[in-house]
This record gives sequence, structure tokens and C-alpha cells, in this order.
Amino acid sequence: MRNQRLLAAAPDAFGGWRTAWRELEAAGVPPDELQSLTFTGFPLGNIVHAVAQGRTDAGVIPVCLIERMERDGSVASGALRVLAPRRDKGMPCGHSTRLYPDWPLAALRDTPEEAARRLAVAVLTAAPDSGIGWTIPEDYGSVRELMRELRVGPYAHLAPPGLAELIRRYWYALAAVATLLAALAWHSRRIDTVVRLRTAELREALAARDLAQAEARRRQDELDHAARLGILGELSTTLAHELAQPLTSITNYANGLMRNLGRAPQDTGRLAEAGRAIRAQAERAEHILRHVRQLARKAPPERRRVELAELISPVCEWFLQLHPGIAPGFTLSLDANLQGRHLLADPLQIEQVLLNLLQNAADAMAGQPASDRRLAVDARLDNGQAFVTVCDSGPGLPPELAERLFEPFFTTRPQGLGLGLSICRSIVERHGGHLQRADTPPESGMTMAFTLPLEPTSRPGIH
Repeated sequence: MRNQRLLAAAPDAFGGWRTAWRELEAAGVPPDELQSLTFTGFPLGNIVHAVAQGRTDAGVIPVCLIERMERDGSVASGALRVLAPRRDKGMPCGHSTRLYPDWPLAALRDTPEEAARRLAVAVLTAAPDSGIGWTIPEDYGSVRELMRELRVGPYAHLAPPGLAELIRRYWYALAAVATLLAALAWHSRRIDTVVRLRTAELREALAARDLAQAEARRRQDELDHAARLGILGELSTTLAHELAQPLTSITNYANGLMRNLGRAPQDTGRLAEAGRAIRAQAERAEHILRHVRQLARKAPPERRRVELAELISPVCEWFLQLHPGIAPGFTLSLDANLQGRHLLADPLQIEQVLLNLLQNAADAMAGQPASDRRLAVDARLDNGQAFVTVCDSGPGLPPELAERLFEPFFTTRPQGLGLGLSICRSIVERHGGHLQRADTPPESGMTMAFTLPLEPTSRPGIH
């Protein structure tokens, strides 16, 4: 019957619709899957004629109606057939549904007694061939089961309510939900507005912070540059002395070379030796000046991947060129485990830190005999970090002064600015390390130590 046309008596007709409805549901063909469902009302014979004339595909009629209409000639015999016929004992007529009790006869409380008596007489005195039969009802369970399955009659409350019924039953709850949703929508819009305002304020604050940080970095770079110039100022006398030596040697070798050129025959071997000496002294002077220019140049910090040993050794070598009197008592110890280990740093700033510590040590030992001067630089691997110490044999500092060592503008030298160690600590901390004074016995010199983090992915070299 799916997608077919069907006629029935009425939506509440038991034998004229509901019995067939139950079978359609059992067959998996609910009414909404029919092409059309039309209720024609009474008489039911009109449904039979509509099917016979092809105006519909099927119809729902009470049992035995076709047989009666065939007997009285209302419809041609065999013109119609019963769909999905069933066989039940005691029922000679064709039928498609389960059998149910027919019309019940009952007297209500206010039924006139005379009318009830006359009906009972008519039923009891009916002739056997009148076509009317009756019996005492035994069980209406099949009727109750049909109503329960279809959720009609006394079981109508089991059927899913429609939209209008839901609104009628739960209007107060729906109103509360609508009010809550409206409140949530208003709250959401308010929160969005507040978030937008706070986001704009946060964006402005972050922009101001970035500007402040950029200005702080610029001022720190200026301070670092000033510190480097201060170091050069403190080294100016030593630089002049150290540059005077190679320049004097160059002058002497040049004079000797000129005298040799005036002689005959010329000694080419001595001329070549003088030329080599001039070149060596010039390279020494150029090396000193190159480091001076590097310290004096004003450039933004630029970090790159370097080996610590590549920074320490050249600085120590240049420092000893400026302080040759310290060279006999100088020792440099580089841990073999540092070879092949890298750090991300600005080489110029790390050289500035080490040179400042070395210069402070040289100044501390200036009043000592050359034979008593001891200066040691030690670099080793410690817990994944580079640990560098600079130890001198100077007089050291009293505890009350040592505690103020890193205070800005604190200095024990008349010509000092008191910014060197403060800036050095700032540089080391910006590189993720720490600079401090190591504990040493009184009057046994000073030991300064700083750490620098190494790259975690670095691997020790092969030795």
C-alpha cells in the first residue's frame, strides 16, 4: 500500500479505519507513507463503488460488506478482491485484519426501561435467517490492545503531543527559557563589548610596553658602548705604550734598512730579515688597533652561534700584549669538554665582560712586584653550562666593600666610573647567565666567576 490511494470512513471509525490502520503499521506502512488517505464518511458502500470504478486503489470497509453487495447485485461478483486475506475459524467472509467484537448492545443508566425492553425482545426473537446474530461478549482485550498500539481512545495521552499541545502544556517553561535565552544574548553582547574594550586597552598597553622595552634596550646599548669607551679610556696609557714599542721597532728597522741600501755590496739576507721584522711589528700594531676599533664601534647587539674558547683565547692574547708584565704569571685553562660546545651570544659583549674582569685584576695587582703577580683564567663545563673564573693575586677587598661591588657608580679607583661590573652583570644576565664574586680567603686576591648557558643540542667534540 505504500504510495497508494486509500479511502476510509472516518478518523475515529473502528471498523472503518482503525483496524486497517493497525495492520498497516504492523506491515511497516504508516499512514504518512500513503499517496493519499481520504475519509468519505457514510454510507460505506460508496467506498466499494469508488474502488470498483478505479477512483481509488483500496478502501477500508467492515467484514462481509462485499459479500452482501455481491448478493444484492450492487457490485459485480469477483470485481473486487480482499488484500492480504486471512483465514479465521468461524468466519466465512474474506478479511484482511484481525477479528474484533462487533457492535456491543448496552443500556445506560438513564435509558428508558421500555426502550431497553423492546430492544431486548427484538434481538431475542430474531429469526435465524434474518442475517442478524448476537452473542454474549467474552473478551474485549483485542480492542484495548489496538487502542494501546495506536494510542487512541483512552490511550491517546500516550501519543506524542503536537506543537500546539506542547505550547499549551509548557508555556510557562517556554517563557522562562525564552527569557533566559534573551538574558544570555544580552549578557553575551555585553561581554563581547567589554572584551573588545579590554582587548583594545591591552593592545595599547602591549604597544606601550614594546616601545618602553625598545627604549630600554637602546639606552642599555648606549650604556654598554659608554662602558667600552670607558675601558678604552682606562687602557689609553697602556695602549700608547704598547703601540710605541712596535712603532719604535719599525722605525729602527727602517733606518737600518736605509743604511744597508747605501752600502755596496748589499747584504740581501739582512735586508730580507729587516723586512720581515718590519712586517711582524706592523701586524702587531694592527692587531692592537683592530681590537680597539672593535670595542669602540657602536653597533646593535648581534647574537650568533660561537664556541666559548674562540672568544676567550683571543681576548687573553690581546690583553697580554697590552700587559706584558703580567704574562709570566698568567695561566689560561680551557676544559677539553668545552671543545665543540656552542652558545648563542654577542661575541663583542662577552669579550667586553672578560676584558673588564682582566683589566680590573691588572689594576688590583698594579702595586705588586712583577714576580708576585698571578692571574688565572679558567673555563670549564659545569652542569651543562660554561663556568668561567678570573682569579688574581691582588690585595682583595674588605667584606663591607665587596658587598657593594656590583652597585652602579661604586668604585675603588679614582679614575673609575663604577659602571663596569654593573654593566657586565647586566650583559651576562641578558645571555641567561650569572656574574658574581666567588668566596676567597681574606687578602688572597679576588675571584670573579660567571656562567653562560650552552646549547642543549651541542655535543662534546672528538679529542
